[in-house]
Parts: sequence; C-alpha cells; structure tokens
Amino acid sequence: MSTNRRDRFRWGLAGLLLLGILLMGPAMPLRAQPPRPQSPPSWLEPRALNLADLVGLVPEAQLQDAIIAYSGVGIVQYVSGNRNGNTVTLQVRITPRYSRSGGLLNTHFNCLGQTGIYDHWSSTVPEARMRLYADGGEITDQIRYINVTPAGWVLPTANTGAGFRYAQTGIQPATFAGDGSLVVPANMGCEIVALGYHTNLTATFILETTSPIQVTVLGQEQFSFHSYIGPGNAGQLEALRSQMQARYPGIRHDKFPLQIPPAADYILVTYPPTPADAYPLGGEPMNVPLESSGTYRLVADQNALSTDHTHSAGLPIQGQWRDADQAGDSVYLPQLPPVLRLASPEYFLPSSVAYDPCMIGGGCPDSLLQQIYDATMPLTVTYYAVRRSGLGLTQIPLRQVGPKWSPGAARGRVPGEEPAPLWLPGPSPAGAETIFLPLVVNAPTIPPDDPAGCPCGWFDELGRMLDFVPGP
Repeated sequence: MSTNRRDRFRWGLAGLLLLGILLMGPAMPLRAQPPRPQSPPSWLEPRALNLADLVGLVPEAQLQDAIIAYSGVGIVQYVSGNRNGNTVTLQVRITPRYSRSGGLLNTHFNCLGQTGIYDHWSSTVPEARMRLYADGGEITDQIRYINVTPAGWVLPTANTGAGFRYAQTGIQPATFAGDGSLVVPANMGCEIVALGYHTNLTATFILETTSPIQVTVLGQEQFSFHSYIGPGNAGQLEALRSQMQARYPGIRHDKFPLQIPPAADYILVTYPPTPADAYPLGGEPMNVPLESSGTYRLVADQNALSTDHTHSAGLPIQGQWRDADQAGDSVYLPQLPPVLRLASPEYFLPSSVAYDPCMIGGGCPDSLLQQIYDATMPLTVTYYAVRRSGLGLTQIPLRQVGPKWSPGAARGRVPGEEPAPLWLPGPSPAGAETIFLPLVVNAPTIPPDDPAGCPCGWFDELGRMLDFVPGP
C-alpha cells in the first residue's frame, strides 16, 4: 500500500547552502509578466483551491488552523485572513525545518502554494509580499534564498515516481520590495530559507488578486479519527510503528461515510497536525519533534482510493483520480468513480500525544502505547458549491499523469494534438505596484460549461483552477 511512502517529504535545500552561495551578489529584478498566450494547452493536471482563494468567501472558522501547505520543510497553518476589494491578507503560523551549513543553522519553511510530488495535487497562489516574524519580532531581513515551483499553464516534467513532478527555479537569492517585504512570485509551492535558528514563526502574506467565484456553504460533518496502525514506511518512527503493530495486530485506518449534499461539488478537509516528523529534512534529529501532516484520501466503492492529499484545500468531490499505487502501469491515472467515503490522515502519532525519544529508539512503555491507541483527533469536512461569477477563466481538459507517463519531445502532448505554447507568469519587478482601475461596461455573459472532452477545469492566467466541469 502507499501508506507513508509518499509522506517522505525529504526534499529541500539541506546541504546545498555552500560557501559559494553565501558569496552570491544581490538579486536581479524579477521579470515582468509576459502576455497571455492565444490558445491554452491541450490539457493540464487538476489543482486544488488554495485557502487564499477562499478568504472572505467562507466563514473564518472553517479555515482556522487548517494546514495550507506541507512539505519536507514543514507546515504553514491558517490563523486569520481578510479580503478588501482585490487585496487579500493572510496571517499564518509556520512550523519550519532546520539544516546545518558550515556549523551554522538555517531555517527552512514553505510559502502558501503546494508543490506536486509523487501523485499529490498542487495548489497555486498569486504573487505575494511577505513579512516574517519570530517571537513577534520581524526577521524578514534574515531571509536569503528561495526555491520556487513556478505557476502558470505548465505541464509536469516527471511522473508519479518523482519527488517533484514540476520544474523548479532552483535556489536563488531572495528579492525584496521597496518596503522591505519579501517578493514571493506566483507559485505552486516554494521553499524559503532564513539564516539562523528561528522559532515561534508567524508571517503575513499580502496578495493582489481577484476572485471570480462564489462559494456557498452547504453543510459540515465532524468525525473523530485514530492513529494509523499497520504496515508501511514509518521513517524515523519505525520503532513506534513496530511496537504498536505488535501490541495491536492487524490494520487500523479509519474511513468515514460521507453525506454529500446534492448540490455540493467541492469539499474541504481540516484536521490538526501530528506532533512528529517521521521523515525529517536531511535526517536532522532536531526536525523529528516538529509538527507535520500526513496523507488523507477520498474513497470510492471497492476501496478505490484517490491520489494522496496532504494539505487542506478545496477539492472537487467528483473530480478525483485513482491513487498511483492502484493504477498499475498507466500513462494517465484513471478518474475515480463517485466518492463515497473519506480515509483519515495516516498519522502514527496522535495530535494530543507528545513526542518521546522512545518512538525512535524503541522501548516505549505499554502505558504510552495505550495512550496512543486510545487517543482520537478531530476531523471536519465542509461541503461547498463553487460557481464562476466572473470572466477571465479558460476551460482546459484535465489529465493526471501516472507511473508510466513521460514528458517526451512534445512535453507530454496527446497524440494527434498540437502542443500549445506554455505560459509562465513572472513576478513584478521589486518595488512595482499593481493598480486596479474601475471599468464601467455592460456586463458580458459568463460562458457556460462545455462537458465535451471533460473532465475539465476553469483556469485563470496564473494557472489557478477555480472551478471543475465533469465529463458528459
């Protein structure tokens, strides 16, 4: 089974901060945004609705503490947000990871986007200005480097066997706006590095973005789930996994039937972090007792599992694809049949049980094992109806690459289809401002869904998938 194999988020910049990087010159201004292509690509992979897309459109309580992004450099959790016209502001809590370079410590953490690795989904966010705080004091000027998975109408460069399905910029010097804030380009995930050892991190992200959708809340369900017991790669927590399975034989993995409202087409799953990282960045021991996330899946009949989801985001309920481990040698993953259940996050350690070194070294007392066995964690499912309410979106067919897919000479085009130009949005130059001017015209008609050739997604020019179209 795929349990925890895809939770091995060991990617990052650990060990790459060499002396030559420290001697790099100042960053060059980032390029201006190129024009949008005249025609879309023949297909794109599905992408989740980032929580930044939902700010101001749904009640704050539904986003509180949700894990916005998760990778080998930790998690980012939602604290609060507001939408004022086209300005979206997010306050977040950051649990980073640490690396050593030349005897010095560096702090690594995520931005708001989610990078697609293995068969996990990406989510896209626009360009942002970010300020970083440690123990309440600003340390934005301690940021030195950033590695970005660029946003845009881009195809993957690798299949589900790869740690990264999409090309990255590689480590680059950080760029700052005139007010000292960090310029974070539009992205599908990025890793940011600050010099030194920093704790109790928070950050403010400010994005200038439109929201051409309306979101209606149609209901919620509350569940309680247990830790996972069974086989799988437990990384640094293998001793704990072995003890738990020896004491409690069999497999325990909670799955819950979903009461999906008829009009609901999107789902948001929120849950607390687990208190330990089984796959620490660079194998660094100090990264093990830090909060992390894990895999949850949507489930169809006959235990057909969706691809792995590891962060809270808006997911099209009937727009899911089959887990790569259940898809054989497929070039593209098959679409999942209608969703019926939810498979809970695969945590070895419950959120309410503190990390103990015996979980690595072995010999945890029976009382601690029993505490882990008995503990439950809250899980909330929120159902939405998402509707397009603005123009500027393009309907593009969806495919999700499988184990046997390869980009090929035409970057994965479908036989018989001509490859469309790929478009990458570039961040604004440092210090540049975006001004939105009012425009008074007769309201044009929003184009209807066209199910031919679908499933499809409605994408904006940044590559955000903001709505889903089922097949005929």
